[in-house]
Amino acid sequence: MPTVLFIPGARTHRDDYPHNDILGDIEVCGYSTRFVPIEWWTDDSRERRTGWDDWLPQVKPVYDQYQVDEVVLVGFSVGALLAFALAAERSPASLWLVGMSPYFPEDLPHLKPGLLARYDEAAMAAFRRLQFEAWTAAITCPTQILVGEHDLERTKVRAWATHRAIAGSQLTLVPGVGHSLAGICRLTLMSTAMAAL
Repeated sequence: MPTVLFIPGARTHRDDYPHNDILGDIEVCGYSTRFVPIEWWTDDSRERRTGWDDWLPQVKPVYDQYQVDEVVLVGFSVGALLAFALAAERSPASLWLVGMSPYFPEDLPHLKPGLLARYDEAAMAAFRRLQFEAWTAAITCPTQILVGEHDLERTKVRAWATHRAIAGSQLTLVPGVGHSLAGICRLTLMSTAMAAL
């Protein structure tokens, strides 16, 4: 039975809506699921965020517990960036990028300052090291790209660029939805999961 490893968006945890509902929907399609928890803060005070260099080492050990040909990597927002990086390094059976955050170096000048203000300089420096062209060239697995019609324009630009760069990838523009895990997933992930079985 294939396993969906789900990597969440920033600052969200397993019990936050709609994770349990979505993972349940995916399980109905014949997958086992595992939510990959991320420590988004350095401590309980939540005074300092962690960043890319903290997140990826948390995800890799979970991924490495599985045979890659039995893993479907699913990520939302920043979690999609993490899934993207892992898929480039060790190709899973399938990759689903849901509302992937546009934080590659070429995206950063196009984003509103308020969106980036939540990240400290170390996190920003890490985003400037992300390698879109190298990652897309390395990804050979079937790839689904899902983005809301009303998401940020730059998120949609990045989704289209990813679709063009990964041979054979499928892009779904979800109508009437913004940067919403619930909206995108409840409308599309069930059919995506069923088609991939």
